[in-house]
Amino acid sequence: MIEVKVPGKLFIAGEYAILEPGHEAIVIAVDRFVKVTVQKSNNNELSLPQIGYPSVRWKWKNGQVHLDEDSRRLAFTKSALQVAIKFLTEQGEKIIENFSLTIDSQLDDGLGKKFGLGSSAAIVVGIISALLQLHQVSVKKDGLFKLASIAHYKTQGNGSCADIAASVFGGWIRYSSFRPEWLLKELEEGTTLTELVQKPWPYLVIQPLPQPDFLVLCIGWTKMSAKTGPMVAKVQQLKTTDPESYRTFLKESKEAVALTIEGFYQKNIDLVIEGLTNNRLALKKLGEKAREKIETPQLTTLIDIANRYGSGKSSGAGGGDCGIAILSDKKYRPKLEEEWKEAGIEPLNLKVSTIGTERVR
Repeated sequence: MIEVKVPGKLFIAGEYAILEPGHEAIVIAVDRFVKVTVQKSNNNELSLPQIGYPSVRWKWKNGQVHLDEDSRRLAFTKSALQVAIKFLTEQGEKIIENFSLTIDSQLDDGLGKKFGLGSSAAIVVGIISALLQLHQVSVKKDGLFKLASIAHYKTQGNGSCADIAASVFGGWIRYSSFRPEWLLKELEEGTTLTELVQKPWPYLVIQPLPQPDFLVLCIGWTKMSAKTGPMVAKVQQLKTTDPESYRTFLKESKEAVALTIEGFYQKNIDLVIEGLTNNRLALKKLGEKAREKIETPQLTTLIDIANRYGSGKSSGAGGGDCGIAILSDKKYRPKLEEEWKEAGIEPLNLKVSTIGTERVR
C-alpha cells in the first residue's frame, strides 16, 4: 500500500493576469490535504465516496482509460489515470494488472462546504504521484508538476496550473505560467509525455519565496462556492471586447504583484500591504469591466474589515470562496476574526504547508 498526501492551495496575488505571458502570481500551499491510497487489488477500482462514488470499476484498453461510470465529476480522476499510465508505458513499465485507488479529501469539510482550496488539482497530483511510486518510477517535482498540469489542463481547458505548483512544491511560491497553446501544440504533434517532462516549458517559473515571518496571514470563507472555469472564460472575453481595459488591468496587476514580491524579499510589511491593496483594486475594476462578480458583497465585507488591520483581497477567481487578510502583527488577529464572524465570514484555521506532495506510507 502506498499513501500520498497533497496539500491544497490559495492564491495570494496575481489572479487572472497570471494567464498572460510574463505575468506572475503568488500562491501558497495550505495544511488541508487530499490523501490518495493505491494498492494491488483483485479489480481495477476507484473509490471517491465523498462525491458519491464509493466504487467505480475501470479498465485500460487500446491506450485509453474506460470507466464503468463516466461522469463529469470523475473527469479529473480519469485524466490523471490516463496520463500516469501513458507515462509509465512510455518508460517501458509493465502496468500492474489490477490496483485500487482511494481518494480522501480534507479540502472541504465533509458536510457540503466547499472552500475553493484546489481539490481537483490536488487529486490529479496525488493520483499521478501514487501510481508512479506504486510502479517504482521516480520523477523530480518539476516532472510531477508537468504531468499533473497536462492532465489538469486537458480536462479543464483553462487556468494557470498555479494550484498544481502549490500542491507539488508547498510553501510560498512565485509563479509564472507556461503557455497552454504551446503545450497543446506539442501534444497534437505527438510529443511524448517523457519528452515533455524533460524539456523546458516556455515562460514557466516556479520559485520559492522567503518565508514571511514578518506578517500574519488570515483566511476567511464567504460561505459561497464559486466555479473557476466559467469565470476565467468570461474575463478572458474582455481581451477582445475591451482590450484597452484588459491591458490596463495587466499593467496594474504586474506592478502590484512586483511590489508585493519586493516586500517579501525586503521583509517590508508596508510594501506587501500596498501591493496587495493595489492588486485588489485592479481585480475589482476588472470584474466591473467584465461584468463578472469577482468581488462579491461578502468578499467586499471581508476586505473592508481586513483593511482596518492590514490589507485584504479576494483569493483565486473570486465570486465567492475565500478571501485573505495580511496583518503586520498577530495581536490584530482576534479582533479581525471576531468582526469577520459578526459579518457572517467564517475564519479558517489554515496554515501554510511547507512540504508539498509527500509519501506518508
